[in-house]
Amino acid sequence: MAHHQPELLKRLINYLDDERNDIYLHIDRKSTELRPEDFRSITRSANLFLTERLSVHWGGYSQIRCELLLLKEAARRRYAYYHLISGVDVPLVTQDEFHAFFERIDGKEIVGFARPAISGDELDRFNTYHFFQESIGRKRSALAFAERASLRLQHLLRVSRAKRYRRKYGVSVFQKGTNWFDITDGLARYVLSREEEIRKMYRWTRCCDEVFLQTLVANSPYFDRLFYRGYGSYLSSLRYVDWKRGSPYVFRDRDYEEIIASKCLFARKFDLSVDGRIV
Repeated sequence: MAHHQPELLKRLINYLDDERNDIYLHIDRKSTELRPEDFRSITRSANLFLTERLSVHWGGYSQIRCELLLLKEAARRRYAYYHLISGVDVPLVTQDEFHAFFERIDGKEIVGFARPAISGDELDRFNTYHFFQESIGRKRSALAFAERASLRLQHLLRVSRAKRYRRKYGVSVFQKGTNWFDITDGLARYVLSREEEIRKMYRWTRCCDEVFLQTLVANSPYFDRLFYRGYGSYLSSLRYVDWKRGSPYVFRDRDYEEIIASKCLFARKFDLSVDGRIV
């Protein structure tokens, strides 16, 4: 999933350019920096497929739609694993190490979970209707005031989407974590089989790209197949992301040893205009 930094994206694709890989690239329809024609013939060994372009808005359901689109496109060819990364990720291992790792873990699912129970603020992401999130994104606008008024009214009326979903879909627990993952073909197809349920549950929500997969897994047999059963650790997703120094922090050359010591598969995020040497 990419929307900017074309030169960094080209470096990322170069790192993934291996005959064992097929790469599915989604370029945000709103992007003015990325041109599909610049990426069509960029690989030498890997197959690269450009997907349909969606307008992806921060915090909106379009983020989930984009993930489902990528899964659906890739699942047509059936792979042992499906890996979701952003356009500002960088792999921390060689492709030989990467493929050997997934052969070794024998069908485990890499899905990160933040904590054992979802908090009240996180519950509000989907417990009430966020009718304007797709239009608001990160912006401050008149719609943001309308959104807040709508949410206040829903709280007064004690609207609870979660209560209804518990009854209708048998959801016993809601969970949250990072949206980046490495999942098996079985889990990918399980997710796609629940696409309509996902749409009904998470349309008009806020930042539920960090909720829908974790909740689906936590209420399924796939929870017992997690690679890492802990909470709140970057080891659960094998993505090294620093939320303490930024939102997230942009890694510099001086962070190299720290990143490598993480023993993760990918790190995020990077920006060539901040420090290109680290990449």
